[in-house]
Amino acid sequence: MVLAFNTSTDRLMARFAIIIMTFGAMYGIYSFGRPVYWRFYATVIRPFEDGGGIDALDDDPFAAAVLEQKRLDKHKGDELDAIKPSKGVDVVKPSTDQQATKAEDKREQNKDQDEKRRLEEQQRKADEDKKKQEEQQRKADEERKKKEEEQKQEADKKKEEEKKKEEEEKKKAASKSGDKKAFDPQDYPLTKERVHGLLQDGYIMVTWANHHYLDFAKSWVHNLKQVGVTGYLVGAMDDEILKSLADLGINTWRMNTGITKSDLGWGSPNFHKMGRFKIALIKQFLDLDVTVLISDIDTAWLRNPIPYMKRYPEADVLTSTDELHETVKDESLELYPQASAAFNIGIMMFRVSSKGFVEEWIKSLENPQMWDQTAFNDLVRKGATRSDPDKGNLWKGDNGKLTVGILPASIFSSGHMFFVQRKYEELGLMPFVAHATFQYSGTPGKRNRFREFLLWDDPPEYFDHQKGFINLNIDIPKELLAKAKGVQGMMQSPDKLDNHFALVHYQLARLRTGLVLATLTGRVIILPPIWCELDKYWAPLLDGNIPGSVFKKPFICPMDHVLDIEAGWHPIKSETAFGPHIEFREYSFLKNPRLKPEVNNSRLVLGTCPSGDDGKCTSGGTAGEVKDKTLTVGKTVKAKQLGEYLKSDAASKFKILDVPSSTLEDLHQLWTTLDGPQKEQFMYRLKHYTSVFCCLQDNPGWIWYDFFYDIPHTDRHNRKYEKFIYYRGDGNMVFGKTARRALLAANQQTPVEAQFMEQVHMNAMYSWP
Repeated sequence: MVLAFNTSTDRLMARFAIIIMTFGAMYGIYSFGRPVYWRFYATVIRPFEDGGGIDALDDDPFAAAVLEQKRLDKHKGDELDAIKPSKGVDVVKPSTDQQATKAEDKREQNKDQDEKRRLEEQQRKADEDKKKQEEQQRKADEERKKKEEEQKQEADKKKEEEKKKEEEEKKKAASKSGDKKAFDPQDYPLTKERVHGLLQDGYIMVTWANHHYLDFAKSWVHNLKQVGVTGYLVGAMDDEILKSLADLGINTWRMNTGITKSDLGWGSPNFHKMGRFKIALIKQFLDLDVTVLISDIDTAWLRNPIPYMKRYPEADVLTSTDELHETVKDESLELYPQASAAFNIGIMMFRVSSKGFVEEWIKSLENPQMWDQTAFNDLVRKGATRSDPDKGNLWKGDNGKLTVGILPASIFSSGHMFFVQRKYEELGLMPFVAHATFQYSGTPGKRNRFREFLLWDDPPEYFDHQKGFINLNIDIPKELLAKAKGVQGMMQSPDKLDNHFALVHYQLARLRTGLVLATLTGRVIILPPIWCELDKYWAPLLDGNIPGSVFKKPFICPMDHVLDIEAGWHPIKSETAFGPHIEFREYSFLKNPRLKPEVNNSRLVLGTCPSGDDGKCTSGGTAGEVKDKTLTVGKTVKAKQLGEYLKSDAASKFKILDVPSSTLEDLHQLWTTLDGPQKEQFMYRLKHYTSVFCCLQDNPGWIWYDFFYDIPHTDRHNRKYEKFIYYRGDGNMVFGKTARRALLAANQQTPVEAQFMEQVHMNAMYSWP
């Protein structure tokens, strides 16, 4: 390849290149030539030169160092030669002046070294002193900060106490002077100043209620105060409850919703309207720049939840769940998507960072057919990620815009996890809250569940009664409990009901005797705990449980599983048709610490005579006589006579009538001795006291419990029994082939008619072998 410079431009560029290279070479020679030359000179030429020459190469430090070392070596050699005695030559000793000079030089050198070491030691000590001072200062700062924090907490506490004291004094002064300001609903607005004044660690807990739920609001606040929560507000949906809450000194504000003052009714238009108010309410509090913990009114708090919420500062939203099987065994957040059940919006925490999501939620509810909880679930699950264990099981929802956590189902509990499974006991955990969901008797049922677990704030009069109480002790046969160990599969055959109904009906028969005693005396019946094998739901069970749940059998049912509190027990019924009203208390009543000792210790035992009659007892006492806090009667005593015994002055002075299991057995047929009209009224009342088992695999899937399962009778739906059979629903359909044949036989049909009717029933339900 031949280079050719054919153009003037090429030739010009070549000249420029030559010039640049020339200058580069000259600069290189200038920069490196002298050091290279002097290094060559010092190491090659200089050693061969005589004594004269260059003593220092100032322009080349390397060469200078080499020459200096050679000079020193030569100097030492000369000195040694000077003092070394030659053979036949006298040694010339240094003069005294020379020795003195050397000694002085050495002393100076030692002095310099000592001074250097002293300065180094002084610097080391100074450094150590500085570090000590810094450490002391750090500790002092920490101690000061700690002391300041303690002083601040003490001051805040003192300020809060003074504030409460001042408010109490104002109330006392107002009541004494009689010039208390008239109630004005406008005095209770929702303002930023008011809310921020109530914050507890930056949080505010909020619920709401109308006047129908006043006792729920009182209990809600009572439980919060018991666990140390002061930062709360109760929204007053009407001015009637607003005044009641204000008079009770409960933190409240006026919502003025215009919604009914009566029961909202789950699923009703008022219920859905309230749901929309709830979401708007969340937005209101976020606009006030606070972190809000929303709680439905039908909750009972057992621990302060605020420290738990503070464990997850990155969470925008924390929500409770309807999950019936825990995915964690401790207090960690549930795992998503393993915990895939519906998120329950009855217990939720929102930080200000979630405001955009809440606005989306509100917008989605512009569709009048959309349920608030469904809308929340739909939005939060959009583009959801999985729980991240490194971030405390938090995950991303709403297409990555929202950081979400699912509160642990075992301790932020639904009605099933708390009241039925008692999952917190199984795991050895302390629950935060019980939410009265998964129950079957409306508002009265919720109230009773809280009472069963001592979570309800009743007035003092609830714990006493003019005529006293009846306490039943039912010893269930071990074989009934042993058989009730659970079932497997779908509810498609009657044999899966047999052990459960045998167990429940045994207890109802003993309760029936107790209800006779309540009818005769007017005393309040303390309901015994009812043991069950099968769960209850609005849909078919699986393995005898609500699908997804697992727990030990048998278990203590909530009262609303077996008895109809809402329609049967709660309303006052006509005494003409039903006989006298029977009041009841929950099974834990006698364990309530608010029950006074003078009531709890005032007990009379009802016993029966071994002789079995109503004459002289074999023990020598007279039947009907109160002796040693025991009233003894004959096993065949009539209801009217027993009523007179129990209402005597000697018996009625006792607050509690204890009825042992043996007495319940001996008086098993007492109810049959009631007078004709009284007996009819009693039976009619008890027919309306029971609820249903639910649900079988196919509809109608419910079966009514029956207080009179053990005798021929007609039930509340006018169906005739010779012995108990499984009627499905409220009609005449019977569950199972054997039961259908028993029904047909009881109706005395011909074999042809029986065969035809059996086929009709089978076609109407499903095929059975």
